[in-house]
Amino acid sequence: MKLEKKQKKYLIYGIIVLVILLAVYFKGRAAGLLTKPKQIDIPKDIIGGESGGNTPTGGIETGAEIRSVATALFDDMSGFNWSGHDMTPYKRLLALSNSGFVAVYNDFNTRYYGLGEGTLKEWLMNESFRDNLVTDVIIPRMQTLNLN
Repeated sequence: MKLEKKQKKYLIYGIIVLVILLAVYFKGRAAGLLTKPKQIDIPKDIIGGESGGNTPTGGIETGAEIRSVATALFDDMSGFNWSGHDMTPYKRLLALSNSGFVAVYNDFNTRYYGLGEGTLKEWLMNESFRDNLVTDVIIPRMQTLNLN
């Protein structure tokens, strides 16, 4: 079977496109862009311990509450924030026990890491906040809990 000149041309273009796509894929994979961040272990000494964590509910947050905070953070940081940030989700994050805080971090990273800005900490550091709550309180708490 002999290929016509036009078919050879399309075959060569197809091979070139395939090579470019493979190069981009492997370059991204090598840079770690296709991997999810490591899940951080939730501090077990705080979950329902004798002290009951550091929240009014005894340190036991529900999965729905964790998901709600992670979603609210994403909603506030995604897109353009011409009028500034609503600080309510950030205050809700701070009100959580350490175990809840880490659970929000893990949930956020699982759901939104692949959208290009990285971990929750990286999203926060890439935003401009008028309020110092994020830079003075949330980021240092993340560092204390080894959340990178």
